[in-house]
Amino acid sequence: MSAAIPDNVLCEIFIRTLPTPESFTASHLPRSTFMKPSAATSPLVLCSVCARWCDITISHRRLWAYLDSSSIPNPQLLHRWIERSATKIPLSLSLRPLSGAATPHHLHVLLSEIDRCQNLELFGVLMPTGLKRSLPTLQSLSVSLRECLHREATEGANWFLAALSHCPLLTRLHWDGPMVTTPLAQITYLSLHPLNRGYLVRTLPQLMNLVELHLSCPHTWKSFNTSPLDPCALPTVTTFGIQGHAGLLDFITLPALQHLVVVDCGPGDKLDNLLGRSNCHLKSIEIQSPSMNNIHDSFNHPAIAPSLGRLTTTSQDLTYGLPDPGADGLELLRTVDLSFRLDGVDPGEPSEAIAVFIHSRLPALTVLELDLGLLARHQLESRWVTTSQGGFTVTRPTHLCVEHEDWLGSNEGLELQALWAAGSEEGKQLFAVSWDVINGIIPLCEGES
Repeated sequence: MSAAIPDNVLCEIFIRTLPTPESFTASHLPRSTFMKPSAATSPLVLCSVCARWCDITISHRRLWAYLDSSSIPNPQLLHRWIERSATKIPLSLSLRPLSGAATPHHLHVLLSEIDRCQNLELFGVLMPTGLKRSLPTLQSLSVSLRECLHREATEGANWFLAALSHCPLLTRLHWDGPMVTTPLAQITYLSLHPLNRGYLVRTLPQLMNLVELHLSCPHTWKSFNTSPLDPCALPTVTTFGIQGHAGLLDFITLPALQHLVVVDCGPGDKLDNLLGRSNCHLKSIEIQSPSMNNIHDSFNHPAIAPSLGRLTTTSQDLTYGLPDPGADGLELLRTVDLSFRLDGVDPGEPSEAIAVFIHSRLPALTVLELDLGLLARHQLESRWVTTSQGGFTVTRPTHLCVEHEDWLGSNEGLELQALWAAGSEEGKQLFAVSWDVINGIIPLCEGES
């Protein structure tokens, strides 16, 4: 049947079979597709289907323009891969320290192609002395030197400092290493980790074209507790991520902020001060923290409540984040069904009731993404499900949370296992487990992992 499909159409189909990025880096820098050579995935698997597919795959250069060097089975494959990508096709290349069958020759071959990289990730890789520093096609660079010795990391950082002056197209940078003075005027995406006060003060005035900024600093660092400085305004930043020490928030004002990412950061008053100082209107918030107690009042902030359209958090943190709904202290419960539950409310009505309540506090909300957010002994890998409630969509994984493992042997536990094994969605919707009895997560039945 494929014989009737023109070669150019097959090429586009083949491009869409390439593996997609599984996640984001710790910095939230969107990942390119860095492929590990495997006979089970594209493009190598396409070469084994038939002679025509093999010829088309080998001749289509874009299929070979993405490479993760952490898994290269033999030097011959590396050379063929590079040759098939051609010299005029921009590369997406991920480099890591040599391992397995890799040799210094592997690294030499890869580094010889660095000047045609469009997307480049470097984890613990130090550039050899004399390596070319002109990167004319580079658009995205992620560098992590944390695992290198301090002296080596500093020398590696100096190489990049010189190279960044010869990257006219570079707009996205993630930097995890010794702090160096870098030209940042053209950068629109920047992620810095770790940070110190002095570097932040020197760097911020350069970021006049920045659209997305992610900052990270360990909680243990004390350099942000010294004398205050006037906040630096970043008028073009629409997305901001903060991880760790909340003292970072004292140094910036973000009047155009629309999207906020908070990772294990507190106390909440510094976040409130940033939002008030910036006079912004948030459209989305992502909370990545075991507990949101430190910023639990922030959902009610004037910069959030009227305009928030998307919220990513946990059921537990959402309970903390919303104001007390009344004297009865209604509480969100995690369930094994697709909807919310309210403690003490008729099982036939709680989803609508909680939806109305959330909608009254966050009237612009259209998407609510709930994650597990629990530090537990076992976690059941499960599918994501979506349900519409009260004008917004709830996206969440289905999990079973119980107090003790022997609970599965109780009447309720056996009943739930039977419902789950039977695939009864209607039956699952009749069952809820309250937060005040949750102490862990266990598999629903034998064979699930």
